[in-house]
This record gives sequence, structure tokens and C-alpha cells, in this order.
Amino acid sequence: MIGCRVTMTLMILGGAATPANTWPGTLPAHFNLEGFSLTPKINAIQTTVDSGPVYQRPKSTGSIDLVTASNIMTLEELAIFWTFYQTALVQGSLPFIKVHPITKVNAVMQFDVTKPPTVVMLS
Repeated sequence: MIGCRVTMTLMILGGAATPANTWPGTLPAHFNLEGFSLTPKINAIQTTVDSGPVYQRPKSTGSIDLVTASNIMTLEELAIFWTFYQTALVQGSLPFIKVHPITKVNAVMQFDVTKPPTVVMLS
């Protein structure tokens, strides 16, 4: 089988409105475990006060988790992914629904447009 590894950086947007787009059902539903990372973005602010402990509060009600992950895809799946990314998501700028890699429930995600997906061909 000739295929490829697609590596992507996504933001999981906690508390975001439900978007119109959904991860295509013809693409792998789950990320590969190899190379997977999830890092919560700091969503709190800390303020020093005159006396007593520091004051901490959330910056916002929403949260963002950063995910770096990859999928092994066939060339046919790559074509579907690329059309989804380029057309439906307007070069990855729009959010979409995909199964959360940890909780396994639907989550709102969005590509980090500063780190576009990379494709490495496999043989």
C-alpha cells in the first residue's frame, strides 16, 4: 500500500459554538498514538496583591488545548483530507467537529494556521 503520514497541529476549543463542518467520516477517526501530544494552553491570570496569597482567576470561560498528531492515510484519503482542509475549512481557518482524542466525545477543533499540515509519503 502506498500512503502517507499527515501531521497536523490543532486547537481544541472548549466552550466554542458548534460549527457547520464535521471531520469527514471517510477519514481516520482517531490519531496515531506515536508522536501524539496534548498541551493545555494557560487560561489563567495571576495578580500579586499587597498582602496575602496571589489572586488567580480564569482569563475566559473557554479553554484551548493544543494537539500535535498524525494520521496514516491512503492517497484517496489524502485527497479527501486536502479538499476538506483547503475548501470546506478555507485553508484550515474554520472550526470543525471531531472526536476528542482523550474523552472520545465530539469536540470543536480548528487547525493552527501558523503550522499547516505536513504530508510525508510512505511506501
